[in-house]
Amino acid sequence: MRLLGRGLLLLALFAGLAGVAVAEPETGDLRKARAYLREVKKHLLESYIDRDRVKEEDLIVAGISAMARAAKRAAIREAVMESASLEGALEAAEAADPEQDLIGLADHAARAMVSVTGDPYSHLFTDEEMNKLAKALQGEGRDESAGFMLKNQGGRVVVAYVQYGYPAYQDGIEIGDEVLEIRGRKIADVRPEEYAELCRLPAGDTLELRLRRDGREYDFRIAARKTAVKDVRFEYLGQGVGYLRLTIFDMALVRETRAALDSLTRSGMRGLILDLRHNPGGALPAATGVADLFLPQGLKITNTVSNYKPSIGGLRLPMIGGNDDFTTKVRSDYETMPMVCLINRASASASELLAGALQDHRRAVMIGETTYGKGVGQTPIILSSMMMKRYLYLTVMRYTTPNGTQVDHKGVKPDLAEDDGRPSADVFDAEWALRRSGAVEKYRDARWTAALRRLADNDGFETAG
Repeated sequence: MRLLGRGLLLLALFAGLAGVAVAEPETGDLRKARAYLREVKKHLLESYIDRDRVKEEDLIVAGISAMARAAKRAAIREAVMESASLEGALEAAEAADPEQDLIGLADHAARAMVSVTGDPYSHLFTDEEMNKLAKALQGEGRDESAGFMLKNQGGRVVVAYVQYGYPAYQDGIEIGDEVLEIRGRKIADVRPEEYAELCRLPAGDTLELRLRRDGREYDFRIAARKTAVKDVRFEYLGQGVGYLRLTIFDMALVRETRAALDSLTRSGMRGLILDLRHNPGGALPAATGVADLFLPQGLKITNTVSNYKPSIGGLRLPMIGGNDDFTTKVRSDYETMPMVCLINRASASASELLAGALQDHRRAVMIGETTYGKGVGQTPIILSSMMMKRYLYLTVMRYTTPNGTQVDHKGVKPDLAEDDGRPSADVFDAEWALRRSGAVEKYRDARWTAALRRLADNDGFETAG
């Protein structure tokens, strides 16, 4: 998931002007569309973290081809394909049909250029989509999440992550499952920009998915859950042991984590089990803030490297982009408490940043599986040519652990390896047949009393089916 700081999110309102002269907005769709595509191309060539892999000619070809495919008449398509530049393609489209929606064509071109990077985390967002992302980082709207994300991988669409406690997790969706259909639509007919909206799961809704796993196909019907998932779950296990599970890193996490630790301490906690399994990550300040609770002052938490260096009038904006070291600054009562940390292949991004810091400083023993391997972060860049109507959500940062270890595509390796207990294909088939038969629900409804349901809720299990 995103590794995004509050500063990045808020200051992006003017950080998107980086490298672009501040001027009066251009009038006319042609001039606006031309400026829009120039801006997108500039950031892909200059700000993208792996910019050395991006060639300008590939961006131009992709953009022109996308505009040609989107053109509403054959004459426009032919005129666009004869063009040698993005600007020329827009001019040719307008000349062929003055009624052609040039901003719409530019949207197609911009998305195609972003896709040239092959980066599953970079996207072109509308203002509405950016609004939803901002709210999610503030902890809003997640009660409508199915708890998984899709990405393109080698010509297939696969499940990128599954978050603990959400409907997809409860129903057995796994990272790497190939998506064949979603809500009755062939996945080949679905644009990447539509994935997030199609995966929403508002109250009363059911999400239908056809997936392929280990060569076998399964039809899932994921029902919306009735209760919101808590970001922080904790329990005192007795004999001085506390258990703390973090499900996502949002901007309220540090406060909630500190409150949970204080509560566990009052119950008698002398040692901690920190559970980061199936945590897809989140906001950078949340990850560094939680690390600061467990590490002594003055220690490095992470190092970030970025090609994105926004400025206004030639002055660099502080704390946005560039290369930075993040260190601990706040003293807490949990800097020496014995602890272990549980990780698995679904621990990603900010989870890996925290796990890497605790491991490098020998602060916690890592138990489980090698983590997901997402050592990059994104920021929303306002495209000034579109006056806050379009955002380039771009991978601009790569981070390492305190010892300089690369996490991206490698993950954090556990000190003690422990299989996460996923069923084999045959076992899952048997479970699937049992689930589809309805026998489990019949047994549950006949045997589970209200008291047992309350107990299961307290233990963090789903009782709704």
